[in-house]
Amino acid sequence: MRSGRVVLWSLLFLFCGCKFEGSCGNNDNLLNTRKGEKVLGEWLEKQSLLAESITCPSGIEMKAGTNFICKALIAESKGLEIELRVHQTSDTGDIRMEHASDVQTAERVERGLAGRILDETGKKVGVDCGARLRFAVPGTKFRCSIIEERLGANRSEVAPESYEMEITIKDTRGDWQARRL
Repeated sequence: MRSGRVVLWSLLFLFCGCKFEGSCGNNDNLLNTRKGEKVLGEWLEKQSLLAESITCPSGIEMKAGTNFICKALIAESKGLEIELRVHQTSDTGDIRMEHASDVQTAERVERGLAGRILDETGKKVGVDCGARLRFAVPGTKFRCSIIEERLGANRSEVAPESYEMEITIKDTRGDWQARRL
């Protein structure tokens, strides 16, 4: 079983412009999309990203310049489905795949938010942004819980401060802004 951290780092790698090339030729001048699904699954697995299922359209003619979308349901993601853009680079079934769905990982926001708070206040905090993966759709909002770590000799005597911050996705790259609630 792969750790959630490995899967999330793999997603970050995958959604930062990673591309893959392979060959899915067939004898009847149709692209062998079943082979393409297998190749795609192997590509994702090499990045420690497991797909529960992968589906590509059938009946695709082998023709350079043809584009289509395959979908992968990501394991352990509570139903997150990503899209992968497939581009045929030859008339013999050579393909190039790249992401078509941009995803925001909670880990990226949590690390960034904790670092920002430390820089601004000098306080170490724990951050929990809930769902581990979200689509990076501009304007999407979600909340993160912040809990200050107890430091010093009197850690047990003082309750740590906790509060929420609202995160707003700014663009499809997953850039975000935070506002304390």
